[in-house]
Amino acid sequence: IRLSDDNRLVELTVAMQPDLKPVRDRLAAVMPVLKTRAKSLHELADNAAFLALKHPIIIDVKAAKKLTDQTRAHLAALLPVLDAVKEWNLTNIETAIGGFIEENDLKLGDVAPALRAALTGRTHSVGIFEVIALLDKSEALVRIRHQTMHK
Repeated sequence: IRLSDDNRLVELTVAMQPDLKPVRDRLAAVMPVLKTRAKSLHELADNAAFLALKHPIIIDVKAAKKLTDQTRAHLAALLPVLDAVKEWNLTNIETAIGGFIEENDLKLGDVAPALRAALTGRTHSVGIFEVIALLDKSEALVRIRHQTMHK
């Protein structure tokens, strides 16, 4: 998978996961990152599925357990920090979240599972910073905001 042509992987992934067709351009843009995390085409398609989720995102049962009142409060406090990120990329997102965690005397484990649930609806995905960076900024903020306002 890692050595495969990105365009070919996009075509195969969309064929396997037709819901990705509307986000084909986004998938193509992020394929270099996604393919490094997949051992099979099935895993690649599964890892890419979060890109095509529609609002409201359906949160699976295991992921819903990560969205407690406390973690929703952390997400609400994190929103303005992420909104302030000017250049939406992995490094800046990681720096912003790292600063938030340090300033609030938290650990990544206090916010990452809830972030993953809010952004993907699941408890497993590619790395959480990658998930955030792979989404458009506005899409990431909408998904997080929705989970801070709804139970």
